[in-house]
Amino acid sequence: EVKYNDNDVICVSHFMEGTAAYPSSMTQTVVVDAKTGLPAKPAAVFANIPGLLAMIKKDQKAEIAASIIEIKKEPDWQEPNPEHLFENADFGAANLEGYSISKDGVMFTYSYGFPHIIQAIEPSGQFLYTWEQIKPFIKRGGLLGRIAH
Repeated sequence: EVKYNDNDVICVSHFMEGTAAYPSSMTQTVVVDAKTGLPAKPAAVFANIPGLLAMIKKDQKAEIAASIIEIKKEPDWQEPNPEHLFENADFGAANLEGYSISKDGVMFTYSYGFPHIIQAIEPSGQFLYTWEQIKPFIKRGGLLGRIAH
C-alpha cells in the first residue's frame, strides 16, 4: 500500500498474513527518498530524538492507562490486574524504525506483544502526530523537512 507519494518521498507498507496454529499478520513500512531510492532512517529525518521519544512515551502511558480501564470492563477478563500485560511496554529509539507518513502526518507504531488468545484487547499502539505537532522534531533541510516546514 502506498501511503504517501509526493515531494520526492514515498511511504509504502507491505502487509503479510499467514495461518499456522493461529492466524498471524505483519506489516512492514518504509519511507524512501525517491531521488536516491534509499530508506529514510529516523536519525536522518528526526531532530531532538530524546524529546520525540518523551512525547511518544507520554502518549503511550495515556494509551496504557485507558486500555487498563477498558480491559477491566471486559466481561470475560478474569484476572484482577491487567497492568502485568504492560510491564515491558517502553517505546524506545528502536521503535522509531518503521514509522510511516501520510498527508495527515507521521505515525509511530508499537506492538505490545499480547498473546494471540487476547490480541483482541491489545491497544492499537499507533501514535499519529500531525505535521504541525511533529514539526519541532523534523530536521530542517532533511527529507521530511520539505513536507513539514
